Amino acid sequence: MTTEPLRATGRANRAEPRQRVRLQTAKVSDERNNFLTFAQFFDRSANGARLRIAEAIVLPRKIRLYDEASNQTCDATIAWQRGQEIGVRIKAWSGRKP
Repeated sequence: MTTEPLRATGRANRAEPRQRVRLQTAKVSDERNNFLTFAQFFDRSANGARLRIAEAIVLPRKIRLYDEASNQTCDATIAWQRGQEIGVRIKAWSGRKP
């Protein structure tokens, strides 16, 4: 995983610093594991992430993410959605770690 530290923007008050990630894809599903769309991570931390979803759809508040690179899944809550960009609060990841 390629990461770069993000500069503080003053716009968000995060508990954990986020790291920029490149070319890291994910699958987004609902709580019942019904596939909703593909996504790409922009940046992530232990407790949150910013993603760009492949389709301009409104997502349910609670989703499940599958990180294809690390073969991990997590339950997440949508904190905000602006068009095809979403911010999520992540619960614990499960599965193989990178």
